[in-house]
Amino acid sequence: MMEKVLCEDCNQNVDRDYAVFIKNHGYVCADCFIANWFECESCHEIYRLELVVVAPDEKYLCPDCASKFKVTCEMCGEFYYLKVEDEDEVKIKRYEITNQEGVHEKYICDRCAEKIKNYKCKECGEEVKYLERDIEDEVLRDMVRLRLCSNCY
Repeated sequence: MMEKVLCEDCNQNVDRDYAVFIKNHGYVCADCFIANWFECESCHEIYRLELVVVAPDEKYLCPDCASKFKVTCEMCGEFYYLKVEDEDEVKIKRYEITNQEGVHEKYICDRCAEKIKNYKCKECGEEVKYLERDIEDEVLRDMVRLRLCSNCY
């Protein structure tokens, strides 16, 4: 005789062998587990499906693990791992980008990096990188027109 347990999600009695025990929640049936839960592929803890972060390689990660392994491109918003094994995979790098508020480090993926504009400051020779989308700002527009870095401006 099979032992029955109550599924905490659908309130149905199910065979214990066909249920998953979730710490701090209780038993859930296989159907509810598939519909509502996932196992983080890094820490192997169980989380609600609405918390899942799907990585570019289709791994399911919890928010804590995802924050340890990934960053988001500041231009397109896509998720990228900081370390990749496949050399052909799109990567993300940190760039020093000048905007109206000065120079800031930003993570930008290889695809979006093509949109980075640059020049050398005519006073000190420092390389200035900026994004075309930021050129609407009057200060940055003047710096670019004069070919000066933020320090020489």
